Amino acid sequence: LHWKPTVHLTRDVVRQAIIPLTAGKRCSYAELLHPKPPRPDAIVTHSWQTNFRDLVAAIVADALGRHEYGVIADLLDWNREALVQMLRAQGSMTKTYWVCAFSVGQHESICGTNACRETDSLTGIE
Repeated sequence: LHWKPTVHLTRDVVRQAIIPLTAGKRCSYAELLHPKPPRPDAIVTHSWQTNFRDLVAAIVADALGRHEYGVIADLLDWNREALVQMLRAQGSMTKTYWVCAFSVGQHESICGTNACRETDSLTGIE
């Protein structure tokens, strides 16, 4: 598994990490981590064509009560521990978000196939 935060899209993460990690149980990533996932505090809508780091940054920004995620994206790249400390200080470490990439079983949906022949944003490999 390779990772370049400024390049990889949400679809790359689903195809290269989530689907392989959940293939054995054919479940969602959320169910793999928590057989009975908690009720989410918020539902996140997103595009599969956007930078995954920005998706995570937007979620963390919301958990911190911020309206902008640029600084959070930078901290994800350079100082994740600072973000963890900020989340802990605000009591936001247990806030849960429903994100389809993690919450939907990708093996049972159209997402488990690659009908459009999409390739990895960094390597170009299908």
